[in-house]
Amino acid sequence: MKRIHYSDDVIVTGDAIAEALMDYARELAMSGRSDSVDVPAVDQQGAGQRIQVLLGPASQMVTSESLWSGPEIVDDDLVADLRARLGGISAPRPRSTPEASDVSPDLDGEAFRPHDFDPHQG
Repeated sequence: MKRIHYSDDVIVTGDAIAEALMDYARELAMSGRSDSVDVPAVDQQGAGQRIQVLLGPASQMVTSESLWSGPEIVDDDLVADLRARLGGISAPRPRSTPEASDVSPDLDGEAFRPHDFDPHQG
């Protein structure tokens, strides 16, 4: 089990959940985006609860080992969802390029503009 130190609070949750949450938070921060995630956790008395965590560029989170002796919290669906969200952020984004009809590279590196080309000029 892991302790996630977040703001002035501590969230105790499963190892796989904490790892996926930290990976997702890091990618969100690096991309300047934010999201919220419902995380299963236990409180100090051992009662199960769900905690909504807001993640973004200003989020400051640290994980550490928990002394919790109860059963490991497992949520395979949440971990898979976070990994899927993570893949959506880290996937390459398409870049805009000039239209092919506007500019085509010439072999010597100069721009060739088809609409400026006159085949009858010599």
